[in-house]
This record gives sequence, structure tokens and C-alpha cells, in this order.
Amino acid sequence: MKNETHNQHEHVEPSNLLCNLNDFFQQFGVGNCPDGALKLKQIIDRFCYILGQSVNIFITEPNGKIIYSKDQSILVEKLIDEGYLTDGLLNIKWENSGKRPQVIEKMVASEEIELSTRDGKAYFYRSYTSPIFKDEEEISHFIIIYQDITNVKEAEIKLKRMYNCDQLTQLPNRHCFEEDILLQLESYKMSQNKFAIFFLDLDRFKFFNDSLGHTVGDDLIVSISDKLVKLETDSIALYRFGGDEFTFIQKNITSDKQIHDFAAKIIDLFKKPFRVHENDLMITSSIGISTYPDSSTSFKELIECADTAMHYAKERGKGTYQIFSENMNTSYSEKLKVEAQLRIALEKREFFLNYQPQIDLKSKTIIGVEALIRWINPELGFVPPNEFIPLAEDTGLIDQIGEWVLFTACQQIKKWQDEKGLFIRVGINISPKQFQRPDFVSKVERVLAETGLEAKYVDLEITENGLMQNRYDCLNTLERLKELGLKISIDDFGTGYSSLSYLKRFPIDTLKIDQSFVRDLMNDHNDQAIVTSIINLAHNMKLNVIAEGVETVEIVNFLNEHHCDEMQGFLYSKPLPSSEFEVFLTKLKQHETKLILK
Repeated sequence: MKNETHNQHEHVEPSNLLCNLNDFFQQFGVGNCPDGALKLKQIIDRFCYILGQSVNIFITEPNGKIIYSKDQSILVEKLIDEGYLTDGLLNIKWENSGKRPQVIEKMVASEEIELSTRDGKAYFYRSYTSPIFKDEEEISHFIIIYQDITNVKEAEIKLKRMYNCDQLTQLPNRHCFEEDILLQLESYKMSQNKFAIFFLDLDRFKFFNDSLGHTVGDDLIVSISDKLVKLETDSIALYRFGGDEFTFIQKNITSDKQIHDFAAKIIDLFKKPFRVHENDLMITSSIGISTYPDSSTSFKELIECADTAMHYAKERGKGTYQIFSENMNTSYSEKLKVEAQLRIALEKREFFLNYQPQIDLKSKTIIGVEALIRWINPELGFVPPNEFIPLAEDTGLIDQIGEWVLFTACQQIKKWQDEKGLFIRVGINISPKQFQRPDFVSKVERVLAETGLEAKYVDLEITENGLMQNRYDCLNTLERLKELGLKISIDDFGTGYSSLSYLKRFPIDTLKIDQSFVRDLMNDHNDQAIVTSIINLAHNMKLNVIAEGVETVEIVNFLNEHHCDEMQGFLYSKPLPSSEFEVFLTKLKQHETKLILK
């Protein structure tokens, strides 16, 4: 009895149990006994008692008629529901149920089945079937054991789903996407059907995620995925590639029009704001598209081509799509060349500053300048700031370049004070990445100390979006800068994320109206309404206003009429190197044009 008690805690695999039973039955000739079925029952009951296992066992005749079952009420119900059991007959799936010589090497057949209850709950069983032979040729009975593997299967399904499914959106993930591309590559060999990959990157998602919090960011991703999934069809599948990136696979393409039409649908989806946590968030997506076999016949290159096209779309204004072409690779080669030259530009002193006058509208006198960086490279020639500044931000070079601009501008203003008696302020553009550095304020302090320039002559220009990233840290930085005595302007106001609730909390001095609202001011009523509103808003908040991009006298008159404080633009002067700016000032004096000397 001690052995039996001990054995109750052992686990015996059903296949081994059947083999042991089969050997025992053959040894005692159960198949030939008139009461063979009874002996089978007695032996099985004894085995079950010794093993202490809850096993689902059937004994059937060769035709499937059940002559014995043990504790099968629930299982029988499921077998009936699924059609495995009818009229007392069990559907036996034994592949070689004829002659003994054919089955002697495979005494146990196994199969996995899924059964469902009437309420729809799924159960999984593995069946083990073994024949009992009456003689050398004839089978007398079948023994079938059903093992409940529902928990195991559910765990497998869950793991597989986790492996193939994005946990936030429940969309198929990157792994699934890459597997499906491989399937499409194989399918093309048979069907010659063209397919396309759409690579979506959300524009400004990082800004929303950082400024409003990761919970809002996650919910925004879910909200976007809920809309994107509605674009799926039998030939179009959606995946979350990761982060703020989604992908589509479009199959069975017969014309390029299908690609353009679907890309347009995606773009249209982003034309309305996404409602997240009481915020109406306007976000767009840049889309890169590659096609098989036109873009590439390589799995890896196909994805790279779509990614390249996406970056190409992002650089050309965002919220658009681009289909990959070979010239894009050329463009990226040029970009790498620019980056290589950018890394040594400071050392080779290839940067210089131009200064554009800022005019007081009432007195028509120069009261400040904006310092604007320029770059001329011996190999590349003139490189526009909108090309190299984003590259500097991406590569981390912006800190060095930004510090050089700050020092050089302050040094020049101090020089004009000492040598020309010219006391004007200087506006200096600050990159968001530069502004967010923990040591930014200390660097500003050091530059002021090294150049000897008083802080009140320095106006740091920061974009709205730059201030809204990590806004609590930004507020602290702004307060420290104001304690030093610097002026703070919001640059390109009206083009970014305008939040009046935070605007009133930031210790700023000036709003700069972006030139996109000013340049066509006299021909666009919407621009007029926007400019007027910004001026009124600023004055109500006791802030100064500068209009950028002034090019006509009519615009000057409009700004005067609506009490704008200052302006800058090509009407008075383009940005000039320091030496040319001095000549410009000399000419103003010769024509007796007023100049404020503070």
C-alpha cells in the first residue's frame, strides 16, 4: 500500500499509460476473452486508482461503439456538440486500423482536438488511441484517452498573441508584419501580384507625448489605431511597427492608382483632430511607400526603401506621402556628406552671423537686430539654415553651434557698444534641444561674463513648441533667465501649439508674428484677422509684438493702424554681415534717419 500511496503523486504520460496497458492486455490475452471488455474495465479502474490521475477513457469496439467510459459526462456532452460522438459511436481517427503488421510500430495514435460548449467556451483535448488485437490480424477494441490541455493551449495562444500582437493597440506587431512580408514574397513567385508597404510616422507625436504626458500619448496612439484599422480590407492589413510608427501592406496591386488612392485615404484620416483626454489634438502622418518588385526585391531593402521615402516626405513638409525612387538614395547620400562637413565646420570657422534690423514702428528707428547663422562650405557652397539646423539637432551638434552663436552675437553687440556707441539689443534663436539642456542657463551666464555684455541687451527667441516640451522644466529655466535680466521672445508665434493657459504663466516679453501671416497680409483676410488677434492678445497681456517678413509699405501702414510695436523684413534691410550692417547704419546717419542710442 505504501508504494500505491507514493505512486498517486506521480504523473504518467497518457501515451506511456496506453503502451503499458496494451502490453498488459496482450500478455493476458484480454482481446480473446469472452469477457474481455469487463477485464479491460477492471484493469483500467485499477490503473486509475494507482496513478491517482483523472483520465478521460473510452473503450470502443472496432466500429466505434462505446462499451465503456469513465466519468465522461462533461466530455461526452462536448463530443456530442462537436459531432465526434453520435448514436453511441465514437469517431476514431486511427490511420492504420487494418492489419496488425501495419500498426505494430505505432501502437498509439495521437491527435489534438478543439471542442466548444453550447455557450461558446473552447476546450482543448489531446486524444491517444491504441488498438487491442484479438489475433495477429484483427482488432478487438480501441482504448482512447482524452487529456484536457485547455490551460496549456490557452497559455500557448496567449504567448503567441503576445509575440505577434502589440499590447497597447492589439494590432499585429512588427514581427507579424515582417512575417507577412515574407509570405507576400513567396506568394509573388506564384501569382506575380505586386504589393506595397506603407510606412507611417506620426508628425510631432513626441511633442504631445512630452508636453501632455505619456498617458495621453498612449491614448492618442490607440485613438489613431482605431481609425486606421477601419481602412483595412481583404487586401490591406495594418500593423503597429513600434513607437509612433504604423505600417500597412497592400496586396494584389494592378495599378499605381490603387497606391495613390489608399495613401490619400490615410492623409484624409488625419485632417480632423483626435479627441484625447478633453484635448483636440491635430496630428499628421508622414508616409513612405515602397513597392515590390519596383523598389526592391530584397526583404530588408523593401522596408528600408519605405523608411527612406517616409523621411523624404517628412522633410518636405510632413503630412504627405512619397513613393520611393532611386533619387532618394542620392538625396540621403548628399545628406550624409552635409553631416560630415557640418562636424568640422566650427573648427574651420565656416559659420558666420548676419544681422537683420528690428524697427520701432512709432519712431522708425532701429532698436535691435536678430542674429542669423549662415554657413558657406568650400565643397557644398551656401547651405541654408533650414537644411543644416535640423541635421545639427539630430546629430547633437546643435549645442556647440548654439553656444558659438550666443557667444559671437553677444561679443558683436558689446563691440558695437564699445566702438560705435550703439546700444541695441540682439535677438538670438535658441533650439529647443539647446534650451532643454540642464546646463543651458549656466552657459548663458558664462557667455555674458566672458563678453561683458549686460543681460538686458540679449533677447532669447524660442518657439512655442520648444517651450511646450517639458513645460515645467521650461518654466524653471525661463524664470532663472529672467532673474539674470534677459528678455524672452516667443518666435514664429501662431504656427505651433498655442496654449494660452501656459502662455500667461511663462515670464515672456515679446511675441513674434511669423512671416507666413505677414507676407501676404494685404491679400488675405484670414491673415489680417490672425495678425490683429495676436497684436490684441499680446497687448492685453502686456507683451511687446514684432512682425516678421515686412516687405511693403502697405503692410507697414496696416501694422501701424493696429498698433504693432516693431517690425523686421526686407523692406528695410535683408540680414547683413556685421561689416555691411555698420555701413548700413552709416548711410542711415548720412540721410538723417533716426537711430536710438540707449
